[in-house]
Amino acid sequence: MVNCNISRKFQLLSSVSWCALMLLCVKPQAQIANGIQTKRCPVSTINYQQGLMSNSILGAITDSQGFLWVSTLTGLQRYDGYVLQGVTPVVDGDTLRINYPVFFAAGKENCLLIGFRNGVLEYNAANNSFRKILSVPSAAPAYSLVPVVQTREGIWCFEENVGIIIFDNTGRVFRQFPESRAADVENMLHHEEYNITRKIIAANSRNIFLRTSAHTILQIDLITCETKSIIDPGQEIIGIDCDDHKIYVASTDGLASINIRDGTLSKKYSFSGLNDYPVTRSAIELSSDHHLLVSVEKHLYEFDTACICQKEIVSLSNKPLLTSGYIQIVYEDPFKRICA
Repeated sequence: MVNCNISRKFQLLSSVSWCALMLLCVKPQAQIANGIQTKRCPVSTINYQQGLMSNSILGAITDSQGFLWVSTLTGLQRYDGYVLQGVTPVVDGDTLRINYPVFFAAGKENCLLIGFRNGVLEYNAANNSFRKILSVPSAAPAYSLVPVVQTREGIWCFEENVGIIIFDNTGRVFRQFPESRAADVENMLHHEEYNITRKIIAANSRNIFLRTSAHTILQIDLITCETKSIIDPGQEIIGIDCDDHKIYVASTDGLASINIRDGTLSKKYSFSGLNDYPVTRSAIELSSDHHLLVSVEKHLYEFDTACICQKEIVSLSNKPLLTSGYIQIVYEDPFKRICA
């Protein structure tokens, strides 16, 4: 296991899936570009020289000590503010070699949940230790288990070819949801010339939302376990997030908000107002101060929860964060640092 102290000298951290990580420090500098206010920030690149194992970044989460954990195509890493170090978990004396993507979720008591191919690990940052809290049959699954949310009933996970499952606190299957089986991990980790990561599962204090088709989101009530389908009237769904009142949906034609109470469309913003070429990749992150960070291809925008674009986050030279490629993931941590 790695053990190091993180530096908090930066304010905004961004990761770019296809080439490297980028370090950004947001400054209160703004100007109007194409009718949209911009927020300029310096950018520093973090790449193989700082220890990046793979050029495909598939997920990120920050622990309670401020370390940034990164899931790459070839394994698990942790960033201390200076370098990325490979992480090989040790559980009860057993070393777990993880050379494939994992999935993250926030657990109880400030712990991290890390889904891997044979179950779920709990990482306690306070004592820098791992514990296996869930095991699945060792039939060499193609994908890691996806932890979604932890409740008093247990851990709600998504498993390929099975759908959403509740594992109770002893690790046994407590309940399954056949309606969710139509969802596919391939929609999260899709392979073209490079890997495409899509955030198609979101959860709030009451519900899980899961994309089950190009136009359908399955809603699962965490208390009653009732399910219902919500139809998105837009084009193909490529990203979702939620708060306690609305689902925010990125599709190939724009950003929409849907009322959770009745499934009606509340607001729609067309991506044609931001660019004049087809959009195939977009990710959403709802921040703790109730604004939306939305990537549109190689651009990163800040929206309010009414789906109105407020500003674009750009480099000091007032250019998009990327000159080519696309932004694959967007994640804001409790320290207001952003991976995008």
